[in-house]
Amino acid sequence: MDNKMDNRMDNKIYLGGISSALATIHKMIVENEFEDIEKRDGFKIGAAGRLQLLLTDPEFVWLRSMSQLMAFVDEAYFQKESITDQQVEVVMTRVQDLLLRQSNSDFSNRYRRLLVTVPDLIIQHGHLKLAISAAKNS
Repeated sequence: MDNKMDNRMDNKIYLGGISSALATIHKMIVENEFEDIEKRDGFKIGAAGRLQLLLTDPEFVWLRSMSQLMAFVDEAYFQKESITDQQVEVVMTRVQDLLLRQSNSDFSNRYRRLLVTVPDLIIQHGHLKLAISAAKNS
């Protein structure tokens, strides 16, 4: 295999790692938010109710930037063309801007609080940092 082919395969692997880490983090956040709502309201929310809340409830607006980022990453990952180095760079920058760099955005503030209160989330945050680091060091 030549270097160009290796690089394309590596880019696919890097985006796959980033996508997987984002999906796990998103799932953990969503589950935590639903647990909090269920405790507060005193009843379980079914699958259809959860979907409805995610799509329409103002309590979940802050999470949409992450959902949009995940869609962006997956769009690059599943494209028919080879993933370019530039696409990997753009993905890494967007992930770092949203999840790894602290800002005053609603997402950043809530995510930082969750990193402290949801123990396994910090582990997954570390996995995301490793996936970004692997892509950077390629």
